[in-house]
Amino acid sequence: MSASVDAPGDSADAIQHKYTAIAQWFHWAIAAMIVLQFVLAQLSEWAEHDGERLRQLALLANHKSVGMTILVLAIARLAWRLTHTPPKLPVAMVDWQKSASHWAHVALYGFLFALPVTGWLMSSAAAYSVSWFNVFSWPDLIAPSVAWRDNLKLIHEWLGKALFVTALIHIGAACKHHFIDRDTVLKRMTTTATFSAFIALVGLGAFSLTNVGAKAPAPQHSESSDEIVQSASDSTTAAVSVRATSESAPATAAAAAPPLWIIDADNSTIEFTAEQAGASFTGVWQRWQGELRFDADNLALSAFDVSIDVTGVETDDADRNATLQDAEWFDAASFPVARFSTQEITVDGDGFSGQCTLTIKDKASPVTFLFTVKQDGNTVMLNGTARLDRLALGVGTGEWASTEWVGQYVDVAVVVTAELP
Repeated sequence: MSASVDAPGDSADAIQHKYTAIAQWFHWAIAAMIVLQFVLAQLSEWAEHDGERLRQLALLANHKSVGMTILVLAIARLAWRLTHTPPKLPVAMVDWQKSASHWAHVALYGFLFALPVTGWLMSSAAAYSVSWFNVFSWPDLIAPSVAWRDNLKLIHEWLGKALFVTALIHIGAACKHHFIDRDTVLKRMTTTATFSAFIALVGLGAFSLTNVGAKAPAPQHSESSDEIVQSASDSTTAAVSVRATSESAPATAAAAAPPLWIIDADNSTIEFTAEQAGASFTGVWQRWQGELRFDADNLALSAFDVSIDVTGVETDDADRNATLQDAEWFDAASFPVARFSTQEITVDGDGFSGQCTLTIKDKASPVTFLFTVKQDGNTVMLNGTARLDRLALGVGTGEWASTEWVGQYVDVAVVVTAELP
C-alpha cells in the first residue's frame, strides 16, 4: 500500500475530510498486525513441515496473541467509528464505487471479529488455551472436541483466504484512487507518521515474533557416581509391570505389613497440569497399576509402588500426546513404563508426606508426595499432590529444555479409591 504525505499543495477539502488521528492509528496498527498474522501462519506451516515442533508451537502462540490483540483493537475501533462520523467520500465518486466501499468496510470489520473468535474457539476445542504473550490466559469458550476443532480449523482457514482477497481488493482500490483518479480517498486515512508506524510495526513484529523456538543443542548426558539409576521396566515390552512394594524390608515383616488395597480403577486418576505457551493444560495417565499398603498406625511398613504406562497419556490433543512419546520427552519406545515408589512415609500436619523415588527413562529421582487418606467403612480414598521439575527428571530435553514455551514445573494430582480386604 502506498503512503500519502500531506504536502502544502493539498486542498483544504483534503485536509478537512480526513479520518481522525485515532481512527488512522487504529487502521494502520490493525493492518500491520494482519500482515504479521499471515507471516506467522505461513512460518508455522513450514515449521510443521520441517518437524520443528517447538518452533511451530511458539509461532502459533504468537499468532494467537496477535489475533487476540486484533480482536480487542477491532472492538475499540468499532466503538470509535460508531461515535465519530467518518469523512464523506469524494462527490465525484460514482454510486457503485461508494456502495462497494461501504460493503468492503463491512466485510473487513466482519473478518476482524470472525477470524480471532474462530481461532479462539478452535484452540479451546483443541485443548490449547490461548495466552496473550505468556502474560495471561484467555478462558476457553468450549470444551475439547475433535469434531469442533476440525470444523473450526476449516472455517478459520477459509476466512483467512477470504480476508486476503478482500484486503488485496481494498489495497488495489486505494491505489487506483490515489494514482489514477488522484482524489482524496487514500489521503483521508494516511499520513507520513501513520504509514511510517505501519512499516516500523511490521518490521519490529516480524523480527521479535518470528525469531522464536530455534533449536537448541541437546545437553550431553552424564552420570555421576552417586546417581541412583535403576530399571523401570523391560524395554522390550509396553506392558505395565507391578513390582514388590518394599524391596528393602525384611521378608519376615511381610506378614505384619498392611493389607493391599483393592483399587477401584474407574474412580481413581493420576492427573497432571503443565504450562504450554503461557497457558495451562491438563493430562491424565490412562493406564497404570499399583500396590498400595497403608495404615496410619503402621507407617513403617506402609508403602506405595505404582507403574505407569507412559504410552497411555491423554491431553485431549493427538499431536501433543504424540510429542510426549518422543525421545526428548518420555522416550516411550525405549522406556514405556515409569515407576513411582515410596521410601519412607511420615506424618505431615493433618496428612502424610512420602519421600519417594520416581524413575523415568531409567533415571531415578527423589520426589516428595503429600497426601491424605480418609476411610469410610472398608472404602478408603487417597488424595495426593506432587510438584515435579521436568528438567531435573530429564523430561523435555534438547530444544524443549527452554522454559520460554514449556513450563519447568508439572503439578500432579492423584485420587485413589480402593476397598480394604
